[in-house]
Amino acid sequence: MKKEAALNAEWAGVAAPNANIQIASCQDAGVTLGGLIAANNLIASADPPKIMSLSYGVGESQTGATANAVFVSAWQTAAAKGISVLVAAGDEGATSCDAGANDATQGISVSGFASTPYNVAVGGTDFRDTVNGSNATYWNRSNGAGRSTAKSHVPEIPWNNSCVSSILCTLKGCVYGISYCNTAVAYINNFVSSSAARDGASSYSSKPSWQAGVLGIVNDSRRDLPGVALFAANGL
Repeated sequence: MKKEAALNAEWAGVAAPNANIQIASCQDAGVTLGGLIAANNLIASADPPKIMSLSYGVGESQTGATANAVFVSAWQTAAAKGISVLVAAGDEGATSCDAGANDATQGISVSGFASTPYNVAVGGTDFRDTVNGSNATYWNRSNGAGRSTAKSHVPEIPWNNSCVSSILCTLKGCVYGISYCNTAVAYINNFVSSSAARDGASSYSSKPSWQAGVLGIVNDSRRDLPGVALFAANGL
């Protein structure tokens, strides 16, 4: 987890070179996540940050109602103090509670860390240029001013590194279908996994007013994730 936090800070520095970026880290205390302890310390400090980011997550069915309420309270307090809290929606597809497991057994679930009405849940997308055969349309062969290479906004798709992705199957030249997951190619390339952008509806929090009627948000009564989708894939 320490390595991931350091990596996140490093990439944040790449995106915002002049920003004042700091890592806040605490040891877990019993069943309490060290990241939550660090976040609460920052929120309660005399000079809290304007923006906080948390990239960890656990499925709602694992955190349970008590822990979900704790995160709701923490992010609500942060919002009341003018702090923008951004939390990763997750990268286990529909199975946030099965992160790192060999088999998905916990059912469909969103991350309890990200599903409160008081934080921004950030999901991942991937570029669609390669699968469309249009790399030259969007990318220069050499760096331009400010070391930029993109010619314009690159079309995006939900990030999905699993063998059930029809786009991945098209890119790899296979016949789409669940049978691809049973092939040696899928195993060799580590596509037999739940690695994908996480979205879905919270089973704990109701839909906040700021999500109601928003274009692209499901018209249901639940807090839907993600709130924002940004490029966060591995460049597949």
